[in-house]
Amino acid sequence: SIVVPADGGTEIDSEKFCNAFKNKVLMYLFEDVAKQKRPKLFEGSKYGQTRYSKICEAFDEQGIYIFHESIYNNVKIAAVNNAPDSNAPVNSVHDNNANGENPEGNE
Repeated sequence: SIVVPADGGTEIDSEKFCNAFKNKVLMYLFEDVAKQKRPKLFEGSKYGQTRYSKICEAFDEQGIYIFHESIYNNVKIAAVNNAPDSNAPVNSVHDNNANGENPEGNE
């Protein structure tokens, strides 16, 4: 299994998940679904909407905020702390700003 550990665990490997998301979902959206609507769909991408590689680069930094605000405003995000014994902050690129605020301030 690419995302969930083969040992039967339920913890998702966020790096593998994000890579699979970019290679499957973002590519499908970019190449097929939003061919005529890329600027609108990927409106939040700070690196532009015309090149798949730039959308992936933006996703690595911005998470779901690469999408139009009507999309990311409707996504419910739960905070997940992968290091329960540490004092590390919960927010990271892969938990998509768990406090629910847009890191770009575009709300």
